Amino acid sequence: MPHPENANRKSQDFADMNLSGRNFSRQNLRGAVFKGANLKGANFSQANLSGADFSDAILRKANFAKANLTSAKFDAARAEYANLAGADLSRASCRAARFIRADLTMANLSEADLTGANLSEAIAKQATLKKTNLQQTLLHSTTFHGAVLTEANLVEAQFKQTIFSQAILAGASVSETALRQDCHLLGATLPHERVPTPAVEAVGKPTGPIAPPTVAHQAPSKQTYRGQNVASEAGAFTGQKRGHIPSPTIYRGRKIVQPRQLEAESAAADSSSETAPSGDRRQLTYRGRPIDPQADGPTVEPGEQADSGPSEATRPILFHRFNLPGQKVYPQV
Repeated sequence: MPHPENANRKSQDFADMNLSGRNFSRQNLRGAVFKGANLKGANFSQANLSGADFSDAILRKANFAKANLTSAKFDAARAEYANLAGADLSRASCRAARFIRADLTMANLSEADLTGANLSEAIAKQATLKKTNLQQTLLHSTTFHGAVLTEANLVEAQFKQTIFSQAILAGASVSETALRQDCHLLGATLPHERVPTPAVEAVGKPTGPIAPPTVAHQAPSKQTYRGQNVASEAGAFTGQKRGHIPSPTIYRGRKIVQPRQLEAESAAADSSSETAPSGDRRQLTYRGRPIDPQADGPTVEPGEQADSGPSEATRPILFHRFNLPGQKVYPQV
């Protein structure tokens, strides 16, 4: 093979050269000729290779990630284990090419010609293959998960454990009998099925007239708090000020007194206490004996001998906060 330095840079002719491991990343190689060249392990990531010719080239483990390969030629190229993830291969010619175990994830192969190509064990997840010619291709254990193959030509394609899960095959030319026998079709759109049209286009404009939304009459919902119904003093929210939420009167089975209700109850209690006779007051007792809060000493029942009481040093101390009314506590000496 000629040395790459002897190549005509003006015409970008690299035919039959040994360029294994070379770095062509991000370079403009539009229309370059790599026919029959050895490009094993070469890096063409994000390069412009539109219309380039890779016919009969050795592209084993070459990197074409996100490269522009529109209308490129890969006829009879050997691209085993090549990385073509995110590459644009639209309208490319790949007849009888070998893409065994190649990575075609999210690649664009629309209207490409892959007649007689070998894509065994290749990964083409979420790839676009609209109107792609896959006639007589070898698709053993190929993964097309989530790929779009609308109107693709799969006549005489050989399937064996091919994965079409969640793929769109609407309008594709293929025998559904062969698909059901040798392919995984979980969630896939079959050729006879129609792809559901979205209500809004990609530009965001409606495709047709939109009817005004109908508002159905709904009953007022119950007021709940932590999964429990809460009764409201005002009932429904009608008639209330905007943003006002009536406070509940019942919470977890207990009544919550409102401020107005509390004022009314206190006023009623005051009026009832003024009109109530003095005899209705409750008698204070201690251990079954009546207690006079105004008396200094203990109450003596009739028939009992009055005790002289404690001395001045042991005079009882009244703890009005912690003891019953009138209860006398003697400190221990």
